[in-house]
Amino acid sequence: MNIEREKKYLIDEETAIQLKEKSLYVIGAIQWYMDDCTFFGKKSGCRIRHTFDKNGNEEWIIATKGDLKEDFTREEEESNITASYEIYDLLYLKPVVAKLRYFLMYEPAEIVLDEFIQLDKPYNVPVKYLVEIETHEDFETFEKLFNLNNPLSIEEFRKYINKNIAIVSQLRTQEIIETVKKELMK
Repeated sequence: MNIEREKKYLIDEETAIQLKEKSLYVIGAIQWYMDDCTFFGKKSGCRIRHTFDKNGNEEWIIATKGDLKEDFTREEEESNITASYEIYDLLYLKPVVAKLRYFLMYEPAEIVLDEFIQLDKPYNVPVKYLVEIETHEDFETFEKLFNLNNPLSIEEFRKYINKNIAIVSQLRTQEIIETVKKELMK
């Protein structure tokens, strides 16, 4: 079990364009949230993430996360899984977020810009862009480097976790994947 420590930042379109120009790498990322994960041998809820890049590299990851603490930390456990028709069926009508994820830095902090892809209905929170800084160092160093101001408070952070943003889409699992792949290839 790892401890992740991160802050989130809402940004406008202009800032997003500037950050995209600085990005090192971009992937498509889709995250589904399930309350019952016994199929995967988990006793609690989980997140299933499917990521892919423009070269056809793909990865499926299952994760469980603990509650967010006041110091912006939470426990996280991740492992790879293999996609199957059963998983595609399980994910249908589960809360989901779809996005392009731009990596701005990998070390000593992972800094990403998420651009949310609109599916068949609006997300639960009106958001198009969200930046996350995950590090065990001082956040301020990276805020200055990328000109990020006003990190979300702990209450706002909870509102903007992906699980709370997620919607129940009527699109089939494969349709969601194809929608994000089209956006990635633009």
